[in-house]
Amino acid sequence: VRELAGTGSVALALPADDTRDATAVAEGALLGAYAYRTYRQRTAEQHKPPVETLQLVTARARDKQLEAAVERAHVVAAAVAATRDLVNCPPVDLY
Repeated sequence: VRELAGTGSVALALPADDTRDATAVAEGALLGAYAYRTYRQRTAEQHKPPVETLQLVTARARDKQLEAAVERAHVVAAAVAATRDLVNCPPVDLY
C-alpha cells in the first residue's frame, strides 16, 4: 500500500475466504502504509500523500465478526504507527 501513495482510494480484492484471512489482509495493508516523514529533506510537494481510503473487497463484507476484526486491525495499526513514530523520533524531541 505504501507504493500506492498519492492514490486517493485503493481496493484490495484478495482470495480471503474466512475472517482470519481477511483480517490479515487488512492488518498487513494498514501496517504497510506506515511512513515516517518528519525529518525528510524533500519539500512537502515532493511527498506523495498516503492512501486516503482502503477498501477490502470480500464476499463476507456484511459479516459483523469481520467488521469487528477489521476495526481491531485498524486500532492495532494505529498503535503500531504511534510506537514507530516514538522510535524514529530523536530523543531530544521527546522532551
